[in-house]
Amino acid sequence: MQASRLGVIAFILCLVLAAVGRGAGETYVVFLPSLAQEFGWARVEAASVYGVMQFMVAVAAIPIGHFFDRWGPHRTFTAGLLLISAGMAIASRSSAIWHFQLCIGILGGMGVAALGPVPCTALISRWYHARLTTRLGAVWASAGLGVLVAAPSIQLLIDAAGWRQAYLALAGLLLLIPIALLWAPWTALFEGREDLRLESRRPAQSVSHFRKLRSRAFLGLASVHFITAVAMFSIHPQTVAIFVDSGLPEIVAASVFGAAGAAGAVGMLGLGWMVDRFHRLGTVLFSYALSIAGMLLLLPLLSGGNAWLAWVFAFTFGPTFGARGPVLAATAASIFGPGSGLGTVVGAMYAIGSLGAVLGSTVGGLLHDLSGGYHWTIAWGSLVILIPPTLFLLLPELRTGQRVPR
Repeated sequence: MQASRLGVIAFILCLVLAAVGRGAGETYVVFLPSLAQEFGWARVEAASVYGVMQFMVAVAAIPIGHFFDRWGPHRTFTAGLLLISAGMAIASRSSAIWHFQLCIGILGGMGVAALGPVPCTALISRWYHARLTTRLGAVWASAGLGVLVAAPSIQLLIDAAGWRQAYLALAGLLLLIPIALLWAPWTALFEGREDLRLESRRPAQSVSHFRKLRSRAFLGLASVHFITAVAMFSIHPQTVAIFVDSGLPEIVAASVFGAAGAAGAVGMLGLGWMVDRFHRLGTVLFSYALSIAGMLLLLPLLSGGNAWLAWVFAFTFGPTFGARGPVLAATAASIFGPGSGLGTVVGAMYAIGSLGAVLGSTVGGLLHDLSGGYHWTIAWGSLVILIPPTLFLLLPELRTGQRVPR
């Protein structure tokens, strides 16, 4: 099979599986109001399930990267689908908070990691070098499209059959996907393009994983990933609840959340395209400015409950949610090379970023419970999000996307 065709197959597979993984993982935000109402959970308890899931994404990222480097994409992706399906099947029969922390948080988090940016970046970088940020942006953008489809669909299913049946139906659907993937030429996809295999063997790209993880370039990438996640996830898990508490109907809140996911897809693709073609630093700084504007839009929404403000938020904050991820992943591939160790490097970077998501979602829920509202959560997120663009200004590796000799 021609190399160009294999590259396209790898690209399409990552598009589809990234959408499935992110869409399935984010459905917990839609389930949250129903679960909290039935079981009487405090907001910090409900948010803890999402936090455990993000923590497991973080914990699993490095092993998933190593698993991909050793066993390839077929086993990695299949394991992810089976883990998420099993978690949702168990959730349909669960009744205690720790049940959901186990099945949605631990099993679901491991499954999301196995379908997420770590294996997709490692696979795509074996086939593409030019415009890599744009292609990774498209793959990450497809994850937002998964949210667009999943969020309102799951809400309608919850309304029609209840949350337990909704979980069970989703688990069954996920079980069908590994069967549909048996046709793919997995061995050839794992080998990658010949010229990129040779490039990855250059001495400059063949230093040990430990030295890569100690480099200033990696530490800068990981710091931006972590702090951005702290700020964004302080707000993101609360958005549907904010809309509902502001007086919006649940289906409207879920639809706005899904639209924000779609806007995130456009933002990931657009930011990657702009970084590849225009001023790198200016594009990234603009994305952070939009994030801040979106957070601040929630303040008048809380006092008025106007639906149009929620939609403006969706198309301001939404395009920036996850949009910096492809830029950071492509930067890591450019600096460290597309060799067999890239999965481990990107896994470590993503793990640190996921820990930021854990901290952000936990702090966001805690600030709500302590203050009885969302104003302190919004203020916290708006302040923390100022730090990453400062790091982009200070570190030459982040500004240029290339390794700078020390």
